[in-house]
Amino acid sequence: MSRLRPGSSCPPIARSPIELTAFDESLGAARSGVVDVTSVDYRSLDHNLTEIENATTGALRDEVLATLNERRDRLVADQQVSSTEVTLELIEGRWLLSGLTGR
Repeated sequence: MSRLRPGSSCPPIARSPIELTAFDESLGAARSGVVDVTSVDYRSLDHNLTEIENATTGALRDEVLATLNERRDRLVADQQVSSTEVTLELIEGRWLLSGLTGR
């Protein structure tokens, strides 16, 4: 049985299919949530607000919903549409944002 000395690193631990599934689900939820929160269409504001409610919690939820509700009339009057695409990249075992494209 080998022991690790302080400062040495452990070899990577193989992940079970259950852990990978949970990770995939959380990654998908994070990616989808970012898109939901940053994509708004004046023609479907109620649907957008519902998506935001379902994808957020706490202070973020309160802030985003309040902001959109305050700006509702302006969004409709200006016929505003914004959409976001999230690009992710796996670098050294970590998923990192590599781009956010907004229109």
